[in-house]
Amino acid sequence: MLHNSWEDCKMKKSMLSLILCVLAVALAGTVFAQGAPPPGPPPGAVPPPTVRPAPCIVPTLRLLNPGMTGMLNARLSLTDAQKTKIADLLAQSDKDYAAKVDMQVKATNDYAQTLIKDGVTEAELTAAAEKAMKAELALVTSRIQLLTELRALLTPDQNKTLTEIIAMYTNPWRPQPKGALAPVPPLNPPPAPPASDTK
Repeated sequence: MLHNSWEDCKMKKSMLSLILCVLAVALAGTVFAQGAPPPGPPPGAVPPPTVRPAPCIVPTLRLLNPGMTGMLNARLSLTDAQKTKIADLLAQSDKDYAAKVDMQVKATNDYAQTLIKDGVTEAELTAAAEKAMKAELALVTSRIQLLTELRALLTPDQNKTLTEIIAMYTNPWRPQPKGALAPVPPLNPPPAPPASDTK
């Protein structure tokens, strides 16, 4: 009896973790599809909770899009041939990515709807969750493939700089060492007060 209760507890915890992760992916996918943050709640309304479990990794490769072409040109000193190839690569990938985002958003929304379905069974929830996670995997895999193809067009020095750019964009999703989030000093600190005259 005790063993069965422990197994039931572990199963419930696993399902809760999956629910939180997929709901967060749905939120992230919606932001990707819209290209802008969603509007805030109306005055007097209670804002929705913000959840971002660590396993949801879609945002870490969000920077790979045609909008980064100008930044790459400036930071990596691309040749004319590289500029053309990279612009074409990003444009084509963005078209494929848009379709995968639509599939991901639909799958995660379907899962969220299944959660509140009357009489929903464990099998139905599991099937909906697997569909949502499959769409998430397809989305991330496409970004990884794009990153691989992009790196193949760059020199070793350019790839080193690209890694630095990615590190900057993905910093919020990496564990931070203790004390790493110290307050940022102002760009123009106020002048020091004049020394008092003790004479």
